[in-house]
Order: sequence, then C-alpha cells, then structure tokens
Amino acid sequence: MRRINPKNFQNVLHRLESIADGIAQHQNEKKFPATLVENEKRKMKSDLEEARLDYEKKQREADQASDKFQRLLKEMNRQMSKDIDTLRGFYGKDNQVVADFGVALVSKNRTPRKQKAQIA
Repeated sequence: MRRINPKNFQNVLHRLESIADGIAQHQNEKKFPATLVENEKRKMKSDLEEARLDYEKKQREADQASDKFQRLLKEMNRQMSKDIDTLRGFYGKDNQVVADFGVALVSKNRTPRKQKAQIA
C-alpha cells in the first residue's frame, strides 16, 4: 500500500494556501480570471487535509488488521506443526495413514545428517 509523502503533501497545502491568498488580494483587479475562486482553493485544501486524516486512520486500522492476521497465521502454523508431530508419533513417520491427513511421509531412504562433534 502506498504511503503519503509528507513533503509533497505539505507542498501542495502550502501552494493551495498561497494561491487562495493571492486570489483574495487580487480578485478585484480588472479582467481577473473568473475561474480563480478563493473559496474553491480553500475548500480544496480542507478536503485534502480531511482525506489525509481519513487515510491515516484507515492505514492504522489496516496495520492493526495485518498484525492480527500475522499473529494468527503464526499461531496456526505452530499448532499444525504440533498436530503433525502428534500424528507422526501416533502412526509412525513413514506410515501411509499420515498421508490421509495431508502430511508428507518421511522417506525411509533419507540419509541421516551427520551429528556435529560435541565439545565435552
């Protein structure tokens, strides 16, 4: 998810404020562009600030939901590992019955790893 660039946000806010101030100062000049309206620029600034607050609130909520999901996923993986160990302990590591539970069999042909020398 994209994050807000604070520098860009502040730059746009400042520019909107400056344009609105300039319009307020010069709007009564002869042939001033009718498309430049102070209240519109101030409303744009206000809308942008509100949108940022809403975004930040939802970002915090999304981060919290993600953290909750990750904790739950980790716990479920931990529990499934215990369950698999229980099944392999009950039926045996190479028993075909454990495959009925979606558990991979431990191959009989697997060569055991060498034990590291223990320092006494």
